[in-house]
Amino acid sequence: MFIYGPPAVRKFTVARELAKYTGFKLYHNHVSIQEVGSIFEFGTLPFWRLVNEFRNEMIRTTAEEANLEFLSDNSSV
Repeated sequence: MFIYGPPAVRKFTVARELAKYTGFKLYHNHVSIQEVGSIFEFGTLPFWRLVNEFRNEMIRTTAEEANLEFLSDNSSV
């Protein structure tokens, strides 16, 4: 499940509740921002490239472990 929306509309709060009721694991996208941001300046090209690679690899590996197909458009940075 993917929750998308503008900043500060309680997406994470809703996701936590969904995870609690469904048993789904929750991946908070800020984890990738914090990890990459510890080395690269926020908003730079290398920052976003690595954030996107980190997120895509997390989703891809999760899908592989669950025997699901993962399609990604890696053209956006």
